[in-house]
Amino acid sequence: MTLRRLSFGEDAELYDRVRPTYPTELIDDLVELAGTGAAAVDAACGTGKATVQLAERGLRGVGVEADAAMASLATRNLAAYQGWRVDVSEFEDWQPRVDDGPFDLVTVAQAWHWIDRDRGTRAAARLLRRNGWLAIFAYEPDFEDTPLREAIDAIYADLAPEPSARSRAPSEQLPAGSAFEAPLERAYGGHTDYTTTAYLDVLRTHSDKRLMPADRRDLLLARLGAAIDEHGGVYRDRWVCRLWAARRA
Repeated sequence: MTLRRLSFGEDAELYDRVRPTYPTELIDDLVELAGTGAAAVDAACGTGKATVQLAERGLRGVGVEADAAMASLATRNLAAYQGWRVDVSEFEDWQPRVDDGPFDLVTVAQAWHWIDRDRGTRAAARLLRRNGWLAIFAYEPDFEDTPLREAIDAIYADLAPEPSARSRAPSEQLPAGSAFEAPLERAYGGHTDYTTTAYLDVLRTHSDKRLMPADRRDLLLARLGAAIDEHGGVYRDRWVCRLWAARRA
């Protein structure tokens, strides 16, 4: 799993350019939970997609990222905001500085499945003040039953039948007996329209694609691109972004 997770840093610039940010309504809800000016830790922050959104809303804190290339881009993206730094570390092993924290908010955006659930939950509890929030959020596909979707599914069944890494289901977010109250759950729906080239670039940042043999990956992307072109040249990516937020007892 470590190899798969760290594959993102092989082309951190592409990841930073094409991966989406998170719904404005979700960020609004995080700020409401944590409070204006709250101190936050963005765990497994990548290139800082969610971190920058928190910084734009006046939060301060630390991004924690295990991949040095991704962390470097996160540092660059946060340069315009005071009160933020990025530390290179596994979140489970990260130690705050003496003058850090306690924190009001720990966020995990699109990355909880890369973090050891038990150790990550304990780390979040250790970092948070009482009544602070652990917020886990991730995109899930909301596929439409369309001819293009059928064509894409057939291509995957032929060339990439292995299941890809996905975020854990709501019932699996936190271990039993943790230091957190029952989580609240919210969902934010929408869609993004991609040209063929733009959508293939997004797929190139997915860990399951990055670790495929190059010839099979190239064939997969070529066939997916041809299918999108044959169906109008635009792929509508329907999604739901789910938030699970639990307050520290």
